[in-house]
Amino acid sequence: MLTAEQMKQENWQVYKFGGTSLADGTCLEQVCGLIHQNVCPNLIVLVSAMAGVTDSLLKVVQTKDLEPINPFLDLYQQTVENLINDPSVTRGLQDSLESDIETIKQIFASLESNQLSHSKTSIIIGFGEIWSARLLVSLLAQKNSQDPLMREVHELNARKIIHVFHGEMGPIVDWSKSQLGLEKEKNKYTGILVMGGFLAADLDTNPTTLGRNGSDFSASIIASLVDAESVTIWTDVDGVMTGNPNQVSGVKIIHQMSYDEAAELAYFGAKVIHPKMMSPLIKKNIPIFIKNTFNPNTQGTEISATTNKKQTVKGITTIDNVALVNLEGTGMIGVPGTANRLYSCLQAAGVSVILITQASSEHSICFAVKNESVNLVEQVTKKEFAEEFTSGDLQDLEIKTNCNIIAVVGSGMSGTKGIAARFFKAISDAGVNVKAIAQGSSEKNISAVVSQSDATKALESIHSAFFSQSID
Repeated sequence: MLTAEQMKQENWQVYKFGGTSLADGTCLEQVCGLIHQNVCPNLIVLVSAMAGVTDSLLKVVQTKDLEPINPFLDLYQQTVENLINDPSVTRGLQDSLESDIETIKQIFASLESNQLSHSKTSIIIGFGEIWSARLLVSLLAQKNSQDPLMREVHELNARKIIHVFHGEMGPIVDWSKSQLGLEKEKNKYTGILVMGGFLAADLDTNPTTLGRNGSDFSASIIASLVDAESVTIWTDVDGVMTGNPNQVSGVKIIHQMSYDEAAELAYFGAKVIHPKMMSPLIKKNIPIFIKNTFNPNTQGTEISATTNKKQTVKGITTIDNVALVNLEGTGMIGVPGTANRLYSCLQAAGVSVILITQASSEHSICFAVKNESVNLVEQVTKKEFAEEFTSGDLQDLEIKTNCNIIAVVGSGMSGTKGIAARFFKAISDAGVNVKAIAQGSSEKNISAVVSQSDATKALESIHSAFFSQSID
């Protein structure tokens, strides 16, 4: 057993467990086992809310009623009673839960209007992670004799550590303030430190969050702050796959990939990784491991600065429920600033543009947005270009809903001949029509827009074309 002073000098590792890994007592027992198998003297464990809890808390916020969370409260108290042996610890967890519920009631009782402030909303929807952290700390402490290093277990308050401000691209970390917050908290303890993911404070210390599924981002922020050796994301799948197993048959685990490849896959819809997770880790060159909580002996996926370029395409992914918008007119040819006006008015309206393609003739600009944005897109675009539509300089604003963007991703595609031909031949062989195409100059992805009804057969054909043989 290491002394406290020796442990302070050791490096840190970061684990993050998702909601499905914490769904019930059996899952929590498995998580404790995985933590105790880790022999790093200092380990920071970030946890999501138990599966379904954040959605229930969001309904509580929307309805101003506790009824949506009641089934979870019953499950939580039953889980506490089944797992925790010490009656005083059980009572303490139950008292804390009751206090949190009382806090929610007081927030609703003090409302002067029907609208909750951002900070009050953040308090309520952040309880899920706090409840997970409290229970895991108690269970780990109870099982301390099973830890080969006999590490102490402590809970950290994420809102005393992670400080952010909100910009147009979402929460932005104040690294200096967060570093100070971490040092104040971390220096009090050694061993296993557990904290809720997703949680943060703004620069005035008001409660906020990192957005839905933000616990991965929390893990990367903490890993960067402690210069961690690695981050391991524990989830309910065996790693990052070559495709979505719900859409494509015969998918394979991608055992190794680069940060860039992972970021591209995340942007184009891969669910295993949060898109914001990469940036803090790239700067410190901290590797990420994706592992299955329920199948921990599987190799999983390693994400790092290097990649195996022999495998030109690493994965195929798709963004569903997309609308393709085409602004067309001879009056755009040779006129500077049209694209800037278009994207500026969309930005001002809060519309996220997913894909952009423009003909070199400048006769048309084509872009993709989510289906739910089409009415707003049509409204703001016609308003911005009202004079041009009236004069006839712009002839058409065509919108095609219910489309999918299919993307193939891989750093090995760069400079490799025939990848695009293989991609589009596979789509053609499936009898699918391509509505739009986009490829960045980095050649790390090729994207095609197809009808949603054709997406599955296109994905199957593309996956077969690139992954009919082993990727190892």
